[in-house]
Amino acid sequence: MYGNRYILTVVGRDHPGIVAGIADTLYRYGCNIQQLNQTVLSDEFAMILLLQPTREISVKELEESLKERCRLLEVTHVLREATTIASPTPYSKKDKVIITVIGSDKPGIIAGVAGVLADMNINIVEISAEPCVIRDMPQYSVVARVEVEEDMDMLALKNALEDCAKKVSVEIDIQNQEIFNAMHKI
Repeated sequence: MYGNRYILTVVGRDHPGIVAGIADTLYRYGCNIQQLNQTVLSDEFAMILLLQPTREISVKELEESLKERCRLLEVTHVLREATTIASPTPYSKKDKVIITVIGSDKPGIIAGVAGVLADMNINIVEISAEPCVIRDMPQYSVVARVEVEEDMDMLALKNALEDCAKKVSVEIDIQNQEIFNAMHKI
């Protein structure tokens, strides 16, 4: 198992101690958590981790330890080998772009935006959506982080997203991630 990378997903009812319990089990097996993304939707916990053992271990023993820890935490998990090989440079050379969507909550917003991105062969790296209040009005907000090729026709992307915004009656904005981060710094 040493040298391979694994994906671990954990889901269940949210409560304190889930991240700590899973991280402790992985630490005991010498697993380095290379990436982790965790969220709570309503009262449901969801976490996905990319991990790599730092020494030779038995995947069967790790699986049994995770099974027991998850039983105690009252969550479920899936451990599988990662489908991609670790690259020497884990950082993408693609441009990072942030797409924000604001509007009344209705079916089709995510399908519309994701459809535009798929049609343009743009990969969504991270996306979140939730209700919010803007100027005392209930709204729905979506923030997507995507990677685009350096030679991407950004005007074509902007136009396609504007067409989508009209169809689903929302406002859509697109910004370079560095500009977005600078504008939203606390």
